[in-house]
Amino acid sequence: YSISEEMELWRLVALVCETCPMVGHYAVHYEHTVLAQTHKILPNTVGDTMLAQWEIQPELEKSLGFCASIYTKLPYWKADLKAARSGKIEPWREFEYNGLDNIITWRVAEATKKELSELPPSVSDHYRFNIRVSRVFQYMSTRGVLLDKPKWEKRVKELEEQAIVMEAEFQSAAGK
Repeated sequence: YSISEEMELWRLVALVCETCPMVGHYAVHYEHTVLAQTHKILPNTVGDTMLAQWEIQPELEKSLGFCASIYTKLPYWKADLKAARSGKIEPWREFEYNGLDNIITWRVAEATKKELSELPPSVSDHYRFNIRVSRVFQYMSTRGVLLDKPKWEKRVKELEEQAIVMEAEFQSAAGK
């Protein structure tokens, strides 16, 4: 592409990413790193399958491959990216891999949405809270944040003192 064509493509990518609701897996963090820090695009992430899985089964693995094995009957595809990049399979299969990642993420999102709806409302509330907080952190990491260092230091000291008191209470309750 010429420079002007590439600039137009990035403008369109930004338009789609910033206006269309996006669901991803670890999207709140990964896409943010790539898009926001490299291209100054703040994606409109409204859902994240990894965070949903964290709410549903916090003790289990959060990878998309693992989630897909729980929520879909699709064959494992994750090795295709490395194989395509190393020349073990046709290079165009990297694009197929990316497409599968998107389709599977969507399928997992639909399944986790159903699972969340079957749990107490507080679980879904916490999930939505995590999405909102991640968006705030995303914005802060690109735009910056003012820090009141004396207030921060005071709060750290308060928390350290509370931790000492709580530890003593736990030790007393445990008898050692």
